[in-house]
Amino acid sequence: MRTEVVEILQDLIRIDTVNPPGNEGRGARYLGELFEKEGIEYQLVGEEGRENLVASLGEGKKRLLLLSHTDVVPASEEKWDLPPFSGEMDDGFIWGRGALDCKDLVAAEAYTLIRLKREKAPLNGTLIFAACADEEKGGTVGAKLLTETYTDMIRADFAINEGGGEYIDVGGEKLYLLQTGEKGPAWSRLRASGVAGHGSLPTLADNAVVKVAKAVKALSEYNPEIVIIPEIKELIETYLSLRGDPRNVTPQNVDEIIDSIPDQVFGETLRSVTRMTVSPNMIQGGTKVNIVPDECEAEVDVRTLPGQDESYLRRELEPLIKECSLEIVHSHPANFSSADSVYYRLIEETAKDVLGPVHCAPHMLAGATDSFYLRQVGIASYGVSLLSTHFPSELIKTVHGANERIDIESMEVKTEFLYRLARKYLS
Repeated sequence: MRTEVVEILQDLIRIDTVNPPGNEGRGARYLGELFEKEGIEYQLVGEEGRENLVASLGEGKKRLLLLSHTDVVPASEEKWDLPPFSGEMDDGFIWGRGALDCKDLVAAEAYTLIRLKREKAPLNGTLIFAACADEEKGGTVGAKLLTETYTDMIRADFAINEGGGEYIDVGGEKLYLLQTGEKGPAWSRLRASGVAGHGSLPTLADNAVVKVAKAVKALSEYNPEIVIIPEIKELIETYLSLRGDPRNVTPQNVDEIIDSIPDQVFGETLRSVTRMTVSPNMIQGGTKVNIVPDECEAEVDVRTLPGQDESYLRRELEPLIKECSLEIVHSHPANFSSADSVYYRLIEETAKDVLGPVHCAPHMLAGATDSFYLRQVGIASYGVSLLSTHFPSELIKTVHGANERIDIESMEVKTEFLYRLARKYLS
């Protein structure tokens, strides 16, 4: 297993599927060639050159979906120690864009089908594999297309996707995060209009950039309402109990708790999933240094919690932006699959079988994945791309950054988990 699943990952990293433009069909056709050699049935569906691949094994009432995506974000080669599309092996790590997000999961899921096919494993149900396009740009020609147009092909009782599977070290114990939900993106645009004029006589004009700058400053100082949803309460209280600090988590004490967490990434993730976040990330205005601009706009990344709809967002933010208008460009609500289900319990049990004596807790992702589309059509979806207990947790920060890489042991753990889960559920 070690050599083959690693080779699949290396091959996938070497296939350029940077989105935009995507070209995910290259990755889909590579997977199709692998499956064809093994006699695994598959289909390519979707936009030409950006196809999704859907394959299946077995037949029967039970249905398990293994979901992943083949597109990746760009990489600035000069910032990497090894070429980002080389798939190079170095000191037990496979390097390259997509090694953690999420060509590792594509490779592990694909190899799971190959292994089961070779073993002629009797499946009392159907194992479905879907490698999607376009996750990094919203999923329009990927998971959205599959759930809206090819629903019967990917219909399942539950799905495994990216978005979880890392661990937190707590006093020598490992706490694994199993993603059951994610916040809702509400990408917004601020606009301001003014009166153009000569830069040497600014008081005769009305500067639109200044208006947007004031709004951006106000948004950066916004103090959101703290909300502790049940899943995050359970996660934080599990973490506290492992460090010998059992207490009830409330909106009043959660920031004090977060400030005491040594793992900054985990702490700030908890801060993000206990409130709506507002991040002004782009400003565009003006045409020339000596012209007072009469138009300016800013792009703002807003992420909402359950129950925080567009009307909530406007009530909170419009009083802050004064002379600017607010347009919500793209949004969908926070979404969840139950942690109180036979599927979650099976996932937790299988994770512990593979990892050994670890602890697990439901987790809410601050970002978004294709699981949203699955949940929209009634497919319970869980983010479980397991990493080994020896994986250096600080490398999580390389996702979408420089020097992204994954260790061989994590590829083995990931693949073994998927294989055992499929055997258990479809036995």
